[in-house]
Amino acid sequence: MNTRTSARTTAALLGGLLVAASIAAVAPATASVTPDPVLGGAHNVYAVLITPSNVTGNVADPSQTAAKVATAVSAASTYWAKQSANVVKFALAGTSTFTKSGFSCDPNHAETDDLIDQATDIATETLGYEAGVNTHLLVVLPASVTTECGDISALTTLGTSATSGGTVVNIGSDSASSKAALNAALGRNLSLGQADWLNCSVANPVLVNGTSHDCKTEAGGDSYDVLGNPVAGKTGGALSSPSAIRSGLWGAGAYSVAIQGANKVHTLKAVSSGSGKRAVVVEGRDGVNYFVEYRNFSGLDALSTVGCTPSNADEHVAASCVPETSGIRILRLENPEYGTQYKSLRGDNSVLIGRTVGGVPKVNYTVGQVFSPGASSGIQVRVTAITATTATVAVTRLANPASTGTVTILPSIDLDGDLATAQVGDVWSTALGSQWEGDSYTYQWYRGTKKITGATKGNYKLVTADIGKNISLDVYAKSLTKKSAVVHATGFDGAVTAGVLNAGTVAVSGSGSTLTAKISSWNTPSTLFAYQWFKNGSPIAKATRSAYIPASADKDALFSVRVTGSRSGFNTVVVTTTPRDYWTNTTGTPTLSGTYRVGGSVEVTEPLYFNEHGAVVPTLTYQWYRGATKITGATAPIYTFTASDYSKTLTVKIAGGIVGNINTGFTSPATPVIAKGVIQGTKVAPVIVVGTSSLSVTHPAGSIIEPSVKSTYRWLRDGVAITNAIKPTYTLTASDFNKSITVQVEMTKTNYTTITLSSVGGNYSIISQGAPFASDLTPTVGDQLTVSSAATYLLNGQLYGSHDLTIETQWLANGTAIAGATGTQLQVSPALAGKVLTARITAKKAGWVSSVLTTAPTAAVVAP
Repeated sequence: MNTRTSARTTAALLGGLLVAASIAAVAPATASVTPDPVLGGAHNVYAVLITPSNVTGNVADPSQTAAKVATAVSAASTYWAKQSANVVKFALAGTSTFTKSGFSCDPNHAETDDLIDQATDIATETLGYEAGVNTHLLVVLPASVTTECGDISALTTLGTSATSGGTVVNIGSDSASSKAALNAALGRNLSLGQADWLNCSVANPVLVNGTSHDCKTEAGGDSYDVLGNPVAGKTGGALSSPSAIRSGLWGAGAYSVAIQGANKVHTLKAVSSGSGKRAVVVEGRDGVNYFVEYRNFSGLDALSTVGCTPSNADEHVAASCVPETSGIRILRLENPEYGTQYKSLRGDNSVLIGRTVGGVPKVNYTVGQVFSPGASSGIQVRVTAITATTATVAVTRLANPASTGTVTILPSIDLDGDLATAQVGDVWSTALGSQWEGDSYTYQWYRGTKKITGATKGNYKLVTADIGKNISLDVYAKSLTKKSAVVHATGFDGAVTAGVLNAGTVAVSGSGSTLTAKISSWNTPSTLFAYQWFKNGSPIAKATRSAYIPASADKDALFSVRVTGSRSGFNTVVVTTTPRDYWTNTTGTPTLSGTYRVGGSVEVTEPLYFNEHGAVVPTLTYQWYRGATKITGATAPIYTFTASDYSKTLTVKIAGGIVGNINTGFTSPATPVIAKGVIQGTKVAPVIVVGTSSLSVTHPAGSIIEPSVKSTYRWLRDGVAITNAIKPTYTLTASDFNKSITVQVEMTKTNYTTITLSSVGGNYSIISQGAPFASDLTPTVGDQLTVSSAATYLLNGQLYGSHDLTIETQWLANGTAIAGATGTQLQVSPALAGKVLTARITAKKAGWVSSVLTTAPTAAVVAP
């Protein structure tokens, strides 16, 4: 990754703005990394949605929405909070509306700086953005950008520490790849370099100053690190230990420094666990710090290998494409921008050291395997155990003499953004050249020629007492009982000056009966604020807090507030708001209109609202009350009465008005006592439907439209209730033959007036239109008798032919059914001699009461 400006500024500082002391190294030894300081607090992100002129589209891309930006920033905050034990978090301070830029992002047009400047202006003017510590400008380009913008991510700035702000350019906001790019770009703002892979072609590369001719650097090849090339569908792996330690994102308990001796045992938790000891720093005699960490490829490190196959022989391979099991990884830091090698600098790339075994690339070491970068390094790391969550290594580190080298002082926290000045509140950090070696390092900062009490770390924060003084530093190394020479390094040319307070804005907002001064974009940490309120230009006695409650007599007076920002050792900034009338005037009072019964509704009509400029449309909130009890969820100007409102009276409270003003609240008059509801519908009588086995009830369309009505049923026979017939269906019995059947449906609902609807009566019996008769009433054995049934039947007033029904015949002798005699004809057999014959005719239809008739009896059958 490149940077927009910060890399050039850092190079200039290294080249001459700081006076560095350099003493030739006496002998190879070891040195530790001094972490940068980190200020706590949320990092504010101001997002601008913009499409360059050379990219198709005059409206926002689907990926350019405030909601998706909020999701992406929230995901980034979650990621970085875990990497830093909740020290670094991100909050979305605001998102601009979409802008179609007049500037191109085509690198051949040289307009990309103009594009970023336009986005900066938009953020400043519409969102209140102002560059400062912990403040980031996020420029969101459409996801549809393909090749039009070249490597526009190069415009992402490199910070000086994990407290820095900066500019972030991101393509899209909602895909996994765009979120991965956002995580990485914010890492650049936090002073982190990219994650490279040192792809070595041998099994045991002998490294000289951390590298070898058998290795080549794959830029961004460590995709298990968020600063490496992203893997398809993933938002990036856990931050590697070199970057996490150097930047101060890991606390002291997250790693240890290997001491001199053989087989010193260290137990490490997985980097992705986000807690506990996760790395050990081993300082070689070649002046290189090697970082030993454990990865179990779970959580954030469970990356996919999709898309790992290079499309051509020249394409670089990512380390994440190498299938690996849990193991130990060895890394180092590299200064990619500068000739002189330092133990660590902002923007350093982390470098994963790989190897090749049996022609297969490897990125880690497993149980029994040894990392030994060569005799000149004097170190060895052997893996002794690996579990699902931990790994154990035995580290051997030879003794080294104490040696000195280059000392450079750099600003790691610069509150006003001017890296070339030394001001109160800035933090200076020490960078040691790779020649330094020792078990420990001693630092002593000086104010002029005097030691600064307690200033004995690699970092120093400039304070008020430093104003007008020159700051310098003594450093020396110790190895066992030996001490190196003292190296004296001076700070900036010129004395320390007072800090520059980063002034923000002040706005007055009214709420209820209170005026409140709201400050924003005051980016200098630890700024103290003093307040003074004014009425009609005159200071109000004792009105010296951020909020002020005017008296009722102050209505329509002009109010303003003066805010004074200060910090010891800094300039004082005074901002006074423009005097204004913050009262809202109204005409009239709320009125209610509606239908005051359960199920009815009521609507409130608000008074008219005015400010000093005339009538305005207010922003109001509503809350309905049942008596003195707030009704949950009743927050609209229209309210529909529920069963709970029966016999009660209701009111509504209206709050709000003109946003930012002092607004008078209102309570409406009470409603009349709420009556019972009326079940809605035409209430047309229910209809009885004949089914295949029973009668049922249906309501014509529109008869009952009231929801949640409970129905009970009562069936009647000739107007008399039928015992136990209380269901919506009724099965007819023989008792119902030729009777009028009706049903009553009673409909109830809590606190509604009960209604009862009755159906029209119906005769659901089959009535024969004529009696059956036999063809011969004086039968003799051997005769053939024929029975004739009725030709038509009446069903509830409608004639049916016998062919529309099921007609069943049964012949009887002396009243007993004759087996098999079920036809319309009967052959009189000798067995029937002396018996009286009849025929029973049954007419059936599903759901109806059958007609059962018997012919007149014959004389006794005569034998021939």
